Amino acid sequence: MSDHGPSIVTAGANAPETDDLTARLRVAIRAEAYEEVLDLLGAYNSRFEQLLGEASGDPEESRRLFTEARDLLEWAKATTVAGRAHAEVSLGRLTHAAGYMPAKNCSNRTWQFQA
Repeated sequence: MSDHGPSIVTAGANAPETDDLTARLRVAIRAEAYEEVLDLLGAYNSRFEQLLGEASGDPEESRRLFTEARDLLEWAKATTVAGRAHAEVSLGRLTHAAGYMPAKNCSNRTWQFQA
């Protein structure tokens, strides 16, 4: 899979519409704009069903559409999981570092406390 991810590409006048939708979906996934991703996935699903209907009777075209849709969804999943893992590592580092910071509402330093 490429960095840009797969896209549904059809011959004719419908290709630019589909390419634009796929590109917008990729951008939203990379930006972790998940509300937008949900909207775009709905539009992608509708477009996929339309193209699949147009390809009915052509098993090769139907297979190609399913393959491209599967590849896009696998890319989206991998990208999302990688982004979440990176965020988890960053959060872990911040949480660990926070343990070394003095409490804001404590006027004494931790090494100055007496038992």
